[in-house]
Amino acid sequence: GSSWILGGMTHQNYDNANKVFFDLETNGFRGSGSIYNTYHRIIQISGVFEGKSFCSLVNPQTHIPSQSTAIHGVSDNDVQAAPTFYDAFGAFLNFIYENTDSTEPTILIAHNAFGFDIPMLEKECTRFGIAIPPELLVYDSLLAYRKYFPLKTSKKLGDLYEECFGERMPNAHDALA
Repeated sequence: GSSWILGGMTHQNYDNANKVFFDLETNGFRGSGSIYNTYHRIIQISGVFEGKSFCSLVNPQTHIPSQSTAIHGVSDNDVQAAPTFYDAFGAFLNFIYENTDSTEPTILIAHNAFGFDIPMLEKECTRFGIAIPPELLVYDSLLAYRKYFPLKTSKKLGDLYEECFGERMPNAHDALA
């Protein structure tokens, strides 16, 4: 069987694990400061598992700057009626638990998971007094990209997509895409 890199360690026998691919969009943008900036928040969370998908806009309860909207197309008006992170993350977890096999481990897979997505999720969870369920494992596809394409200068998900599929990634800044 293949091995998975989880939390920096290699583990065997995850071939039958539930593999949930997910992505986030936020109200941040290049030059807006650290992901730990108080006003840098999640505005979209999406996941895909075996052909089933979940996607929710998230009301960040703060302004989405025009520089951020220019990247992903999501504005203050778009999220006005959206759920808060607390409710959107709860719905995302329900999607996972309702669709995955509870007898197998579940791995959340994201590109740059350890550098961006997981710290953003942890920060938002802390803001609401909740936590990422500890039984959910994490895999960062950026680690594989760096391993298999070491000479590439860009490590963006869109570039990995293009390397694998020979075409540009459609809607690269939409979390569900």
